[in-house]
Amino acid sequence: MKTIYLHIGIGKTGTSSIQDMLVRNYDLFLKQDVLVPKSGIKYGMAHHGLANLAEEDFSLETKENYEDLIKEIDESNAKTVIISSELFSYVKPRYIEQIHQYLNKYDVKIVFYVREQVKLFESGYLQNLKAGSEKLQKNNMGGVIYDFRQFCSDLNKKDFNLLIQPWHDMFGYKNIICKLYDKKLNNGDICSHFLKVIKLEKVAIEYPNKQSNESLIPDFIKLVEMIDKLNPNSDKRISLINKLILLSNRFRPLAKNHILDDSEFYKNLRNSFYESNDLFASKYLTQEEKEILLNYHKEDNL
Repeated sequence: MKTIYLHIGIGKTGTSSIQDMLVRNYDLFLKQDVLVPKSGIKYGMAHHGLANLAEEDFSLETKENYEDLIKEIDESNAKTVIISSELFSYVKPRYIEQIHQYLNKYDVKIVFYVREQVKLFESGYLQNLKAGSEKLQKNNMGGVIYDFRQFCSDLNKKDFNLLIQPWHDMFGYKNIICKLYDKKLNNGDICSHFLKVIKLEKVAIEYPNKQSNESLIPDFIKLVEMIDKLNPNSDKRISLINKLILLSNRFRPLAKNHILDDSEFYKNLRNSFYESNDLFASKYLTQEEKEILLNYHKEDNL
């Protein structure tokens, strides 16, 4: 039976770097009996065509994507298949049921990386800021809101128990692989860590020279706000943001630790996840991972 590793995110846990590695090494993987399917790949690197957030029941297009996927898997001699999209973390339970219906003839392992929630919120906010995402455009006047507190208001999107439960229900506990994304564990090399998690650490591939989807530092938030007030065209904005990313890489060692200078806010935000994180870590993570995750809740880590 072929094994499918379905990497479902969560976003901002090195997913772009993992996906870049997978797609760039398609031929090398295939020579070693590992298939990174081309079916369902959208926007260059990820299998977003297999994870439609807007759907509850599969659309005709999604059904076709899964039929193409199964055909590609069955026609390949590969024994291992890797599918990756961080959007899987947020698809609806009914959608997950249909994924299971299509893939139940294979040995499916769900790979779910998590990250301490303050880091997730901050990284996600800076990503949306970099992209000029409409997620930041929430005021009635149509303008952009750069309020990090408001961005953190939907706690359920970062509750790991809520996110993994429907996958657990459909695929079973023994097929759930959860790992903590933290530099204390992977030394900044998420690609090697991911391959080790899915038992492919011995495959010979070419690793990315640099991190994919590089981020802004918090110190440049006001500069981005000023840029957006000037309302530049898309190409000009991309050019300016890319320059800020280069500067971010240069000054990252000197950057602020957090977006806000408000330790009480961060303490309350972290405390809101303590019980959930404790339950999740006890069930899915190693003891070392649990200690690292829960250690963020200590006051001296604010």
